[in-house]
Amino acid sequence: MHLNPFRRERPAPVDRIAPTFRDANPENPSTPLSEPASWLIDAMAGGVSQAGQRVGQQTAMRNATVFRCVALKAGVIAALPLDVYKATPTGRERLVNHRLAPLLASQPNDLMSAFNWKELIIANLMLAGNHYSVIEYDQAARVIGLLPVMPQQMRPYRMNGRNWYDVTLLDGTSETYDQADVIHVPGVGFDGVRGISPIEWAGRQPIGTAMAMEEFVGRMHANSMRPSGWMELPKGIKPEGVNRLRAELQDLYAGVGATGKTLLVDAGNKWNPMQMTLLDAQTLEGRHYQVADICRLFGVPSHLVGEAGGATQWGSGIEQLTIGFQKYNVDPDLTRIESELNRKLFTYPIYCEFNRDALNAMDSKAQSELFASAIQNAGMTPNEIRRKRNLPDQPGGDELFIQGATVPLSMAGKVTPAPAPPKDPAAPAPNSEPTK
Repeated sequence: MHLNPFRRERPAPVDRIAPTFRDANPENPSTPLSEPASWLIDAMAGGVSQAGQRVGQQTAMRNATVFRCVALKAGVIAALPLDVYKATPTGRERLVNHRLAPLLASQPNDLMSAFNWKELIIANLMLAGNHYSVIEYDQAARVIGLLPVMPQQMRPYRMNGRNWYDVTLLDGTSETYDQADVIHVPGVGFDGVRGISPIEWAGRQPIGTAMAMEEFVGRMHANSMRPSGWMELPKGIKPEGVNRLRAELQDLYAGVGATGKTLLVDAGNKWNPMQMTLLDAQTLEGRHYQVADICRLFGVPSHLVGEAGGATQWGSGIEQLTIGFQKYNVDPDLTRIESELNRKLFTYPIYCEFNRDALNAMDSKAQSELFASAIQNAGMTPNEIRRKRNLPDQPGGDELFIQGATVPLSMAGKVTPAPAPPKDPAAPAPNSEPTK
């Protein structure tokens, strides 16, 4: 078995792998500020979009829609329990005492909780297209930690039929280690080795356009004069008259309390109200479109980020969109993570799996209907349901129940005779005389 070079008898990985490039020394001679490394440029600033904005994996998060899409999906998946199971001939058994169960359920490393680790996995997938976690071993070659590494610090490649990974360390050097020593969750890609970054390949232009529109609107309000109208004055009016008219308008019509008042002007003066221009209307419409385009990039329904568009806010339309998000977006990423963890950490029949039922935990109506159907159709016992709700078992709750009204089609409309009562051995036989 290949042993990880990052072993606990050596300095711990947390002391040698930067969890983020923020901790790197900008005065490192190996990376001068005049010619920074390409991965540092891509991570901190990114390439220039056609709108003139630099869009990278980090700068994209300055856009409100991108931030909400990433935070929403990462939070939903991070909140799902990740449990360890053992497949049995009759189903499966949850292994709460398995040695790796605490790593996946509570604390995968010394730096973060399981929620933060799972949240980071999805954020890396959505922005960089890859997530990497170094598998940390003790001196007995047992897994004791999963330490995440910035995607920009990792260079995967395939050689001699195996995947290898070069990790850039804090001191600017790199170390290479085998595929058995790293959890690599790739997104969609071309070569089967690494995923492609959604930001760099498809998101740079829509996100850059959205950021340019935000900058345009902000500068317009900060620097531009946007009056509500203008007044035409007669020729020959003196500066004293202009000042008097300005003072009267300010005293009589300025402020919220004067909203809706009729404007009275002197003879020869003409007031011209200023309406919204076509440029303003197109800017507002364009900002709505950019929200939808960014949501399309990440597969997140726009109503989940506060942009309902033409969809109704109530009824089955929004509900079905949310269900589709869970089925076509969340579930594939759950399977993607499970497959990599099971491949590197477990051997069948032991495996890990996200608890997808937790997606319905906040929908009390849907969960109640699910549990009621499970009990009525012998799908679950009452105690199994009580355990899911963190309630104690009850006597008799380990039996399966089923509705008694269900009968074969051939018996429809017929009365089933009641079973005969059991015979009493001490009772006299029929047509026999009693014993004297």
